[in-house]
Amino acid sequence: GKFLDAGNIPQTPPVEITWQGHRAVVTSPIDASIGYRLNGESSWQLYTGPVATNAAKSTSTKASTGPSTNAPTIKIEAKSVRYGWQASEVVTGQRPRD
Repeated sequence: GKFLDAGNIPQTPPVEITWQGHRAVVTSPIDASIGYRLNGESSWQLYTGPVATNAAKSTSTKASTGPSTNAPTIKIEAKSVRYGWQASEVVTGQRPRD
């Protein structure tokens, strides 16, 4: 089976991403450590709690009147790792539109 390819090292099951408003909530079915990154950043960060995704560059607000339709899509990638296991596959979540 696919779990035996790496010499009987089990693979961590993938995480689940749910949304509470603009915050991404990432859970591991086995309470493994979770790493995440936003919008394809190169480095992973340790997940410690819901990730706020509405902190997109809010400096250029002069031209925004009302909800902007061209706001960048917020994307979060997450994976879980249990010590001694292979990392899970990466799960991608996309923030729902307002």
